[in-house]
Amino acid sequence: MENSDKPENDLVDVSQLSFGDGMNEVDRIIEDLNSGNIDIDNLAERFQRAIDVVEELDKRIKSAKTKIDDLTPRLQNVTDN
Repeated sequence: MENSDKPENDLVDVSQLSFGDGMNEVDRIIEDLNSGNIDIDNLAERFQRAIDVVEELDKRIKSAKTKIDDLTPRLQNVTDN
């Protein structure tokens, strides 16, 4: 069975994917959508999976940005002294 036709319940939970693996999965889904390599019966499921992964990755980016924003003043205090 091709990865693009893999049933949703066989996929790793999005919260368990590394950032890179998540990006790769979304890229594969987009490629499959563009090429028509997804069985029509799995189309909505794969599209939903892509959305789920993108939402998880976006959440991680926002979390990292918040941490960096919180740490930046500490770095400025060190470099100002």
